Amino acid sequence: LEKILFNLISNALKFSNSGGTVKVTLQVLDNSGHLDNKEVREVMILEVQDTGRGIDKADLDGVFRRFYQVNSKGEEYFQGSGIGLAFTQRLVEIQQGMISVASELGKGTIFRVVLPASKDHIADDIPDENMELAEGNQHRELNGWPDLLETDVSDGDPDPGAIELVFTVLIVEDNAEVLTLLKRVFNTDYRVFMAKNGQEGLELARELQPDIVISDVVMPIMDGYELCRQLKSNYITSHIPIILLSAKTSEEHQVEGFEFGADAYMTKPFNGEVLKSHIRSIITSRKILRDRFAMEPHVEPKDITVNSEDERFLRQAIDLVENNLKNELFTTEMLADQLNLSRTVLFRKMKNLTGCSANAFIKKIRMKQAAYLIEKNFGNLTQICYEVGLNDVKHFRNSFKEHFGVTPSDYKAGVKSSEMNRK
Repeated sequence: LEKILFNLISNALKFSNSGGTVKVTLQVLDNSGHLDNKEVREVMILEVQDTGRGIDKADLDGVFRRFYQVNSKGEEYFQGSGIGLAFTQRLVEIQQGMISVASELGKGTIFRVVLPASKDHIADDIPDENMELAEGNQHRELNGWPDLLETDVSDGDPDPGAIELVFTVLIVEDNAEVLTLLKRVFNTDYRVFMAKNGQEGLELARELQPDIVISDVVMPIMDGYELCRQLKSNYITSHIPIILLSAKTSEEHQVEGFEFGADAYMTKPFNGEVLKSHIRSIITSRKILRDRFAMEPHVEPKDITVNSEDERFLRQAIDLVENNLKNELFTTEMLADQLNLSRTVLFRKMKNLTGCSANAFIKKIRMKQAAYLIEKNFGNLTQICYEVGLNDVKHFRNSFKEHFGVTPSDYKAGVKSSEMNRK
């Protein structure tokens, strides 16, 4: 209920002008036709009403679809991610309720949620927003749509042939003509979001966690250098690659851009295909780093990260898991809490740095520690299994093989063979 309310109020505030009104009402009534389920005696009706710009009738049917964005003329900068309302509808439906919307352009919008007013219909398993994103992405792939917001929700890798279809691009540019040109360059292959200055770009980057940021340097309110500095100095966003575009062509300015943390610097005028090739190169290099983490038993954070903030974050995450190895009940919620991150940010950060979900990351650290213990002849496989927080040897054997391609026994035999060869 908190997530439902938060998403609806956030949406209302985002699309209301300064001085407007957002009104929230709640009432409990007899179920006289509000819900089709006749077993429900009372219903709770929650309404969030705003005096904002409203939604065109042609767009009303689509507002609850994943990734749908109302395309009002002249309001591109107010686009959201197209996730919140779809997730809200999913939460309402799981509670056997219903949600509807009424709106009029220039007058405002009302979202209405009707839920059973008892605990009898509450689901035992409430979904996480990341899993909703995952389901949405898989659904779109089955229907010929690329997976646009996450690289892949499984432990596998995305199809290399479709790699550029996987990413979202945030373009930060104050010149409308350049912005339109950039959007045209990327719109067919990427999910594109736009901001008209560094401050808006910073806020969108924190909200959307895009896969790459392309930013102009000279902009009002906040320039590209400062945007780059703030994104790279905060480990919530430090993993996001940044390409700076500028009419400043001197080597001095390019060096300055790299000192602020830019991953690439291109001068204007630019060639769209060259810019896309830069992105492909960055994507490929990041994938190589993720593969190293996935396949090699012993990889230091500094070997798979490109800046100190990401190295610090990954080192801290690994230490937390290793300190809780014997705790079989150590969860992603606990990891997120100790890292002072939301589950959503932890999920996206881990996916970008390691290719794993947070849950898969914990499992992978357990297996890496198991490999280390095998190499050190710590004990038999049962002892090692318990040492890394598992109590089922068969499950441990299968997990180890899944991570390293060989069983623990074969891994141990390989270690002994290597030692003999060295001697």
